[in-house]
Amino acid sequence: MSDEEQLITKYRPTSFKEVIGQPLTVRSLQGAVEQNLSHCFLFSGEGGLGKTTLAGLTAALIADDTPPEFILVDGADATGVDDMRDVKKQLSFVSFKSRIKAVIVDECHRLSANAWDTLLRATENPPAHVYWFFCTTNPGKIPKTIRTRCLMYELQLVSSNELFDFLCGIDDKEELGVSDDVIHVCAKAAGGSPRQALANYAKCSTCKTRKEAAALLQSVVGADAPAIKLAQALVQGSLRWEALQPVLDTLKETNPEEIRQVVRAYVTKVILNTKNESKAQGMFKILDAFSEPFQPQDQFTPVVTAICKILFWE
Repeated sequence: MSDEEQLITKYRPTSFKEVIGQPLTVRSLQGAVEQNLSHCFLFSGEGGLGKTTLAGLTAALIADDTPPEFILVDGADATGVDDMRDVKKQLSFVSFKSRIKAVIVDECHRLSANAWDTLLRATENPPAHVYWFFCTTNPGKIPKTIRTRCLMYELQLVSSNELFDFLCGIDDKEELGVSDDVIHVCAKAAGGSPRQALANYAKCSTCKTRKEAAALLQSVVGADAPAIKLAQALVQGSLRWEALQPVLDTLKETNPEEIRQVVRAYVTKVILNTKNESKAQGMFKILDAFSEPFQPQDQFTPVVTAICKILFWE
């Protein structure tokens, strides 16, 4: 396990009090459990915001004084009907050690249509001891028949100020003495994700200056990353749609908001380093097209829309 993974695991919230940036969701979940409103929950939002963590904490709250039995399903691998049938078989057995069984389906938007059909009855009338937790970065791909059975929670990006305070608390516990300047860079480069903030902190824990940390985090992205390639293609100008299609094909499984943030960061750097006013005007057009946050439920559409604005709008 890498240093980043160890740190992320070490500081994963073990109670609702430790969850940052999601106060409304936490309060709503606590109320829903207290009133026993549902056996099905759907958590959406970008990667690294804590969807599966909140699912686990909710299950633990439901189970009360006994730890729940977790059945973890990776939607990226277990996509078919047989996989879901196997899960349903596990639910028929009542555990003597746990009061409830909690099924956490991560990346659930990758399940096939037939797999979802297999789950319809299981989610409509689940046994009293079974609770379903669906986690996704793309809620638009979840069938409406499933969504209507769930309490839905959309997790929000965490502000850089909250992430800064979070990392300062981690630094106090780790006693590494990382400077505030470096921690600021780690927080801002996290894109609203506590998990990414921790990963950045682990990478930059030996950095002495803001500039050193920024350079290190930029190198981690990699010049050949697909989103960087898109940014480079846009900056070069004189583009044709067919030339961009191969680049876009490599990005279809990437979170659209992550693409937007990479493009904006790259283009901003180009603007600050150019003395050519005409080139700066062209870069501003790109920034404008990528100015508004891309919502997960809109899938890849915002990326395509931004590209079309740059190519076809005067």
